[in-house]
Amino acid sequence: ATLDKQLAEINNFIATATCSTEGECRYIAYGSKACGGPQGYLLYPQGVDEEKLKKMIADYSKNEDTYNKVNEIISDCSLPNPPAKIGCEDGNCIVIE
Repeated sequence: ATLDKQLAEINNFIATATCSTEGECRYIAYGSKACGGPQGYLLYPQGVDEEKLKKMIADYSKNEDTYNKVNEIISDCSLPNPPAKIGCEDGNCIVIE
């Protein structure tokens, strides 16, 4: 529940900014799979405070890593690919490919 709350806070923080062109969109890895590596990528507009976002994601990823170890979580060990192409639609960054 704590991880879900943290991820919701991250997504709400990202939602405080909007984009108007695809050039304003970025992505960042988040989370910690049991075998290592991120669980996925989050899109965000460049108007977001990146330092704060990076800290929020680092805290989330550390907590998820701890959760995985304490609860002996296993994963498929596949690494997600970053988005190949991202764009901006209705003020939100989206994955195109």
